[in-house]
This record gives sequence, structure tokens and C-alpha cells, in this order.
Amino acid sequence: MRRASLVLTIVCVLAVIVFTLIETFPTSEYAAEARYEMAESYFREGSPSPTAMADAMRWFSDYIRLTPDAAHVSQARQRLLEIQRKLPR
Repeated sequence: MRRASLVLTIVCVLAVIVFTLIETFPTSEYAAEARYEMAESYFREGSPSPTAMADAMRWFSDYIRLTPDAAHVSQARQRLLEIQRKLPR
């Protein structure tokens, strides 16, 4: 239990760092990568809840919209299609 608490704390700290990076340097190549990785983290959550999928969709969409020439745009588009298939209708 203690290890799980430590891991959760580390994840929370990293999330704060990522959000700070994106907010402080929104046009940085690192911010683009951070957006993509945030989207991936929501997408890969253990149980794909509608909330997690909506968050992933928002992050992938922002990534594509804000950095259309970035390295992972095609993968982000593919993930958006996968999310649409997973979401309840």
C-alpha cells in the first residue's frame, strides 16, 4: 500500500510539471510532446471510462490543432478514431 501511495504521489507531481510546462511555454516542442503524452495516459487508463476517453479526446484534439506538423499527429488522429469507437452511443 505504501508503494502505491508513493507512485500516486510521483504521478501527481509529474502531472503538475506537465501542466506547468504547457501553460508556461505553450508553443514549445516539449509542450507539444507533453500534450500528446497526456492524451496517451488518459487513453491507456486501466478501465476506459467515458471521462478518461473524453479527456484523451480533448488532449489529442488540442495536440493536432495546436501542432499540426508535430511528430505524432497521425497517431493522434488514429487514437481519436479509436476513442470514437469506444465511446457509448
